[in-house]
Amino acid sequence: MVHTMQQLSSAEVKEAIRVSGSHVSRFGNWSGDCNPLHVDPAVASRTYFGRPIVHGALVVLEALAAVRDELPERLARLDVEFREAVYPEQAYEVCLACDQEQVTVEVGPEAASALIIRCAGERQPAEVCSARTDWVRALKREELGGSRRERPADRELDQLRAGLELSGVYSAAGEPDENWVGGPVTPAVAKVLALCSYLVGMELPGLRSLFTRLRLQFDGAAPADVDALAYRLRITRCDRAFRMVDASLEVATCEGVLIASAELRSYVRFSPTTTDLSKLSAALDRSKEGLAGKVALVCGASRGLGADLAAALAISGCRVYAAYRSSRADAERLNNSENKG
Repeated sequence: MVHTMQQLSSAEVKEAIRVSGSHVSRFGNWSGDCNPLHVDPAVASRTYFGRPIVHGALVVLEALAAVRDELPERLARLDVEFREAVYPEQAYEVCLACDQEQVTVEVGPEAASALIIRCAGERQPAEVCSARTDWVRALKREELGGSRRERPADRELDQLRAGLELSGVYSAAGEPDENWVGGPVTPAVAKVLALCSYLVGMELPGLRSLFTRLRLQFDGAAPADVDALAYRLRITRCDRAFRMVDASLEVATCEGVLIASAELRSYVRFSPTTTDLSKLSAALDRSKEGLAGKVALVCGASRGLGADLAAALAISGCRVYAAYRSSRADAERLNNSENKG
């Protein structure tokens, strides 16, 4: 789907950004979000995107860095829509529009909008937030040491339900890249964005996740930097029909000082493209007349729905010609597994 760039009042193109593959790897190592969709070309090639895509949180940091001088002195809220994938090594325009309420930043190739960031600053002097953080004190001692997954959790959609909760302590691997911080984007802000990326890409939903929306609110008295972040993540809604998961997030220091709260939305992608012939065969209605003697041409048959369709037709007795654009290895893998089956 193509989204046209919103016609923002007084909008102007400020910069063009290009996220390098090395920056993607660096962000993955620093944030802990090592989801293969971002860092493993072989796995990413078998997804809908066909190649790795840039972490959404990294695009936010790069875009905010490009318009740093135009942002509020202190960030109070960030509202981010992840509309389309951003690919490494590709140039994207950064457009800026300001009004009395907020600064709007759009990232996209020419007239398309891949990502929209709405930023708002403090309207009044910062006050200490009264939100309760008793949950921080309830963390177990081993959780206070902090830990990060090396591989993303592989959760099925039926394992994700409203009320599912996850808490712990998160630490980024050192300080953020100097290009990602400055002005209102403090190290603490960058680390909260890294935490959001890690939680979506590695924990909930995990392996099959695709970040689609992030709403962040920062506490006015939050420190500019912090070594570790205590967090509590809770799924508030799981729409199985549309494969969407909403979650609420609280972030605090290990001493119980609230730093930020957030709403995260993600899409649970279908499994990486491996056609399970046994399950597919069992699901077919064998009472119907077979397709022996029929010939079919399936385009895009190397992965995903195309691969499942090609396999189903072949199992039903059809002679199938499978067309693909670039995924030769996947097409050969499907052909070999079908011949064995």
